[in-house]
Amino acid sequence: AEQAEQAEQAEQAEQAAQQQQQEQQQAAQQAEQMEQLEQSEQAEANQAEQAEQAEQAEQQVHVEQVTAESESSHQEQEKETARVDDSASASSIDKVQTAQEEQTEQASTAALEKEVSSLEAELKDSRDRAAEDHKAQEAKVMKLQAALAESAKKPPLEA
Repeated sequence: AEQAEQAEQAEQAEQAAQQQQQEQQQAAQQAEQMEQLEQSEQAEANQAEQAEQAEQAEQQVHVEQVTAESESSHQEQEKETARVDDSASASSIDKVQTAQEEQTEQASTAALEKEVSSLEAELKDSRDRAAEDHKAQEAKVMKLQAALAESAKKPPLEA
């Protein structure tokens, strides 16, 4: 009887050790899942930030191109004014220059205002998309955390 009791105690100790080992493995797996989830979230956040920075850089280049084109147009008009200078009197040159400068300023201002407005709209759309993506990622994270918490509540499976 004593040997049977010792055998039963040994079996119970072995089962307890196996259960403890399973629980430790499950805890390690959950910790690893959480770490992977955090790394995934960080990678996605970094990607979104890089995409926004790239878009802003692209918009900046576009603004610089429009500005350069405007300056080039202004230089062409100045050359034309110089040609007129050779064949016209000082007063008519002043009138032509003033008219050309006003036209150039109006055209440049209108083009720049239109471009800035367009770029602002694109930037707003980009930010709205990034915010939506961020909200979707947060919802996904909460869902995964809830599932992980739910799985932690379940008793470990018997061998």
